[in-house]
Amino acid sequence: MNKFFKKNNQRGAVLVEVLVVMAIFSVFLTVVMRAMLSNLQATIDARVRSNGNFHAQQSMEMFIRERALLGWSDFRTEISAWNSLICINGALLDPATEVLGDFPANDPRNSNSACPTGYGLVSADPADGTFRREALITATANEVVVSITVYWPSSKSGTLEHHTTIENSFQDW
Repeated sequence: MNKFFKKNNQRGAVLVEVLVVMAIFSVFLTVVMRAMLSNLQATIDARVRSNGNFHAQQSMEMFIRERALLGWSDFRTEISAWNSLICINGALLDPATEVLGDFPANDPRNSNSACPTGYGLVSADPADGTFRREALITATANEVVVSITVYWPSSKSGTLEHHTTIENSFQDW
């Protein structure tokens, strides 16, 4: 009779050992999965930030090109009219002349003010969300400073929580 109880106790001990191993393994898998998800989120955030930087640089290139094409005097005169915060989500380039044009009256994305709520530049990859580009133009007699700020939504909340800003100073050379 004593041998019978020892076998049952050993069988129970093996079952407990298996359960402990399974519990440890499941905790390990949980930690690994969380790390993988965290890395995936960081990769997505880095890609979206890179696209935000691209949109900021693309916007600044419009002003750099305008300065090169017009020369200082005409560039300074044109930019002085925009001496404020402007929304540059739509296409500002005039297709006929390929220079910065006036803001289309029927496009609320291009205005001589901050971007209206709900408007944004849709990225080539819809997973990246919508970007909002604004330029702060400060013109003085000898210098024009353009600060481009691009906003994009948080992947968690969907509100425009993230941004990047680049700035360039244009002078007569």
